[in-house]
Amino acid sequence: MPATAGPSGGGGSNLPAAVATTATAAPDALREQFELLVRSRYGLVIVDTLEEERVEELFKQIASELQLHYYSWTRSRGLRRGTWDAFD
Repeated sequence: MPATAGPSGGGGSNLPAAVATTATAAPDALREQFELLVRSRYGLVIVDTLEEERVEELFKQIASELQLHYYSWTRSRGLRRGTWDAFD
């Protein structure tokens, strides 16, 4: 499934997005894949999972190690911003 970040329609930039699945990857391999996506500077990483809290904690750890800001969006909580040193 191709995905892009940014405004749809004319004039907006289409940043690459990454789509990840948690169904078949082992935990260590999954973490390596997610970290590679973050280090590759993708504008958006989409993870479709039933284990929302687990994946969010994994991305928070990666952001903390790389000293990056952390953003997440969920249906239940909307868009949230945090930093590597201030998790909620």
